[in-house]
Amino acid sequence: MNRIHRVVFNQALSSWQAVSETAKGRTRSASRGAQPAVLHLLRAGSVALAMGAIAGVALAADGGAGGDPYPGPSAQTNTAGSGGATGAGGGGGVSDAQFGSFGGAGGNASLAGTGGNGQDANGGSYTNDPAEIGIGGAGGTGGAPSGATAGTNGGADIGDGYGGGGGAGGSNVVAAGSTTTVNGTAAGGNGGNGGQGNWAAGGGGGGGYGLVVPGNGASIVNVTGSIIGGAGGAGADSTGQAGGGGGGGDALYFTGNGSASVTNAGAITGGAGGNGGTLFAPVYVNGPSGGGGGGGGNGVTLLGGSLTNQAGGTITGGAGGAGGVNAAGDPANGFPDGIPGGGGTGGDGVNATITGAQIFNAGTIAGGNGGAGGASVVTGVPDGAAGAGGVGVRIAGDGNTLVNAGAIAGGLAGDGVTRADAVSITGNNNTLELNAGYGFTGNVVSAGTGNTLRLGGTTDASFDVSGIGPIYQGFSGYSKVNTSTWTLTGTTAAITPWTVSGGTLSISSDAALGDVSGVLTLDGGTLQTTLDIATSRAVTLDPAGGTFAPAAGTTLGLSGVVSGGGSLTTSGAGTVALTGINTYSGSTTIGAGSTLQVGNGGATGSIDSTSGIVNNGTLVANRTGVLTLAAPISGTGALTQAGAGTTVLTGNNNYSGTTTISAGTLQVGNGGTSGTLGTGDVTNNAALSFNRSDSITVANAIGGTGTLTQAGTGTLTLTGANTYAGGTALRSGTLAVGSSGALGTGGLVMDDGTTLAFAANNLTIANPITMTGIVDPTFDTGANTATLTGGISGAADLTKIGTGTLILGAANNTYTGATTVAQGTLQAGVANAFAPASPTTVAAGATLATGGFNQTVGSLTNAGTVSLLGTTAGSTLTVNGNYVGNNGLLRVGTVLGDSSSVTDKLVVTGSASGTTTVQVTNLNGLGGQTTGNGISVVSAAGGIANGAFSLAAPVSAGAYDYQLNTAGGSAYLSSTTAPAPAPAPAPSPAPAPAPAPAPAPVVGLPTYRADVPLYAALPEQLRQSNLAMLGN
Repeated sequence: MNRIHRVVFNQALSSWQAVSETAKGRTRSASRGAQPAVLHLLRAGSVALAMGAIAGVALAADGGAGGDPYPGPSAQTNTAGSGGATGAGGGGGVSDAQFGSFGGAGGNASLAGTGGNGQDANGGSYTNDPAEIGIGGAGGTGGAPSGATAGTNGGADIGDGYGGGGGAGGSNVVAAGSTTTVNGTAAGGNGGNGGQGNWAAGGGGGGGYGLVVPGNGASIVNVTGSIIGGAGGAGADSTGQAGGGGGGGDALYFTGNGSASVTNAGAITGGAGGNGGTLFAPVYVNGPSGGGGGGGGNGVTLLGGSLTNQAGGTITGGAGGAGGVNAAGDPANGFPDGIPGGGGTGGDGVNATITGAQIFNAGTIAGGNGGAGGASVVTGVPDGAAGAGGVGVRIAGDGNTLVNAGAIAGGLAGDGVTRADAVSITGNNNTLELNAGYGFTGNVVSAGTGNTLRLGGTTDASFDVSGIGPIYQGFSGYSKVNTSTWTLTGTTAAITPWTVSGGTLSISSDAALGDVSGVLTLDGGTLQTTLDIATSRAVTLDPAGGTFAPAAGTTLGLSGVVSGGGSLTTSGAGTVALTGINTYSGSTTIGAGSTLQVGNGGATGSIDSTSGIVNNGTLVANRTGVLTLAAPISGTGALTQAGAGTTVLTGNNNYSGTTTISAGTLQVGNGGTSGTLGTGDVTNNAALSFNRSDSITVANAIGGTGTLTQAGTGTLTLTGANTYAGGTALRSGTLAVGSSGALGTGGLVMDDGTTLAFAANNLTIANPITMTGIVDPTFDTGANTATLTGGISGAADLTKIGTGTLILGAANNTYTGATTVAQGTLQAGVANAFAPASPTTVAAGATLATGGFNQTVGSLTNAGTVSLLGTTAGSTLTVNGNYVGNNGLLRVGTVLGDSSSVTDKLVVTGSASGTTTVQVTNLNGLGGQTTGNGISVVSAAGGIANGAFSLAAPVSAGAYDYQLNTAGGSAYLSSTTAPAPAPAPAPSPAPAPAPAPAPAPVVGLPTYRADVPLYAALPEQLRQSNLAMLGN
């Protein structure tokens, strides 16, 4: 019967009772179950520690020793009490600051096994001096078993007897809801040793708790001294089954789940487990063995509340007891070899069975080492199993947080090699947070769901991700919080979804974030990259958004989808390249000095958000195909179009930095009423296009080698002093120029139906103009005067509108389409400025002016005004075709005199018809008598129709009036009446007499002005007036 009688608490009966247990190797001990003696103490009215400071020593009493009948009938038990067949030592008393603790009583048991009254031994004393609070007395001796007859003095003969178990050590107990400060030492009582027995020896008593915080109140414990759990008693030796060591007591034990808190700057140490008893030469057949070592007590057991272990504080689990040594049997006589006892398990540093607790460590937490297995002295029989080390921090519960800024270690097993886990988490939704200064010896294992490994604190640190898997096991997520910067070193192939909620997470390789299937979430934090990194992992921007900060000269390429409702921010001096089809809806902010690149030369990459882009760095578009940026762009930064595709700006942008187009096309607007450039200068080395249906004014200075295109149906007004050299294409709508350099230095190409407008007065446009189609482009001066000096070519028609004047300032206009002066004035600024092959029409109210220079046009239809006036007379307008007057006006300048006078002249190679009035301006002529066809102002090789030309007003100079006469192909000014026709000669008689003298020639008379006779009489009138004055 390999059993010993133990005393344990029966929850169902709410009382203590004796039971039988079998001490096994690798278990804590047969008497570890006696640790809840604290409940027994409370139930029995044991004295508890009062609220206050423990400044000296508070030691709970040791448990009593069990009865000891071994080695023979002549031995006697200790004098503390008489031995009994099943007697067990009494438990130790309880001490506090007011009462001395009393030793427990050893049991006096009868042969029938009923325990007698115990006797106090080594009773505790106390004093009011806080430095000497009291020491509990030792427990009494247990009873001794007996054979057929009782031995003397309580001894027993060798027989079927059992040694009594050692008594449990006492515990220190504080009141619920109290505040306790431990400046000295609070120690649980040691368990008593087991009594020896022949069949089975008694197990050691369990150590008492160093300090117990009961109930659910808001208790506070501050430790600057030390709390020590009582050591377990040693198991006794036996020739059958040696006694197991008692379990060490926990140093600090919370019994409730209230809001109690512990702050430790001292030392908290769990009690060591007792050693197992030794097996002597076995004389029994039923599995003789050495006793198992007792398990070490926990440093801190939390059932509720929180724990802070400050820098310098230590929390250590108790060491497990060693297993007992075996002995050789006598197999020939039926007595088998003995088995060594297993070592006891080390206690946990912190054992938290709890929900919602906060555990912070800046000091040291360690699990206790396991006990060594008992050494085998028998060949062929292995040593006892080594006890496992205790876990550094064990969490069994949900929603707890462990913050480690110190050292946490698992205890070594009894073999000295195998190490227990540093942290073991078996609940759900727990968090392990690492702060600078953290360290682990042993694995960190999560066996629940939703548990997170978190990097936090305010001091920068690093974390080696290659430990994920080998060391850090089973976590569902990984996160970065608070303001610090954490650098991930190493790489891992594990799936490690990271969330950066605060501070900075720094990586030099995408593999530091684990397998690409792990999503990266930014929710208020920053991902910093120190080398070029390209990743296809998905990125989620949660409501607080996130920042990407690549180092200077490096690029972070994100080809996965960036989604979520948060904002995206870049910082630092590197480049973030978005090459995925992104869907995030928050705003985008580009920090000063940083670059956000959309695309990387391919067909993908986007910013889908319409929430706005704050650009204080550089925004680069590097795509093929079409990229639309609908979000309004603001800030002080620059925009660069770098891809071969087209980037369309449809937001109303006001960024003040430069715009650079190095490849592809930057398009402003997409046919609607939105889309603008920023306000800074533009360097265009590729293509800049505008496509708006309404009016847009661009004041930016545009330079570079690229082209500019007006593609929208609305009006684009360029007011900057532009220098771009690639030329301008007017494909649709209206292009208005507000400065002489608005079109840069290249040519202007105008498609059918387009309009070149002038938004300011007295502009001179030097760009050559090509009209590409056959339908008339329009030149609209508005009320302004503008000069074109670059020349106009092409086959299309030219239409001049606007009330102002368009001056063709160069003799290089070669277009062959028709010219229509619909409004205002089309004026030549130099000789031969008009297109010589262009059929020209002047509408009513409009003017075609040669500016006094010789010009040539195609056919000419004049319903308005054709003016040849210049500062001097003598210019010619040549019409290579027919001239048709449609109630038009022809203005010429003439030096009115005789027939040799200099005059402007309309020369028509075809015919002249219709009706045209001629307005003659005398340019300093003194008048004179003309002869013949006088002063010709119109000539038409094909003839002039009757009435085609008439004077708009009388023409006079000096004494002469001039009439406009038409004869043959000329209309001329004449100051002479037409001569009468010569009389017909009389028929000659035959024979003819002598010939008569020839008639006198008929000469036309001069046409004097009507006031000429008055001027002729004026001298005589003046003479008579003078005589009259002299006479008087």
